[in-house]
Amino acid sequence: MRNELSDRQQAIRMRLAGDSVSMISYALRRSGAWVRKWWQRYLAAGGEGLSDLSHAHANLLHRTPPHIEQAILAIRRRLVARATHKPALPWSGQRRSAKNSGRWTIHLSRRCARSIGCSNAPT
Repeated sequence: MRNELSDRQQAIRMRLAGDSVSMISYALRRSGAWVRKWWQRYLAAGGEGLSDLSHAHANLLHRTPPHIEQAILAIRRRLVARATHKPALPWSGQRRSAKNSGRWTIHLSRRCARSIGCSNAPT
């Protein structure tokens, strides 16, 4: 497994010792552009320049405002508190009946029965 920081430090030590970019890139199995990149960063910032730079944006342009964030969190809390096990369809409920040998019967609400055109809708 390759350690990036130690490779960069080794490249700088070799460059300071007078080795050429091509020799360093061959020894470390890196490209010449890689060696030149880290050499320039070393010249600009010293040993600190060999650390990875952050890829995060300096400022977040599309951050959600705090009052919106708080409203969303409050709505989520309310929804979780009200969460119940409801049937997936708009039925009034499912009941088990002794006369149908333990099978489930579905009792439709009037509105649901009318919408699907049941003739024996409850009254």
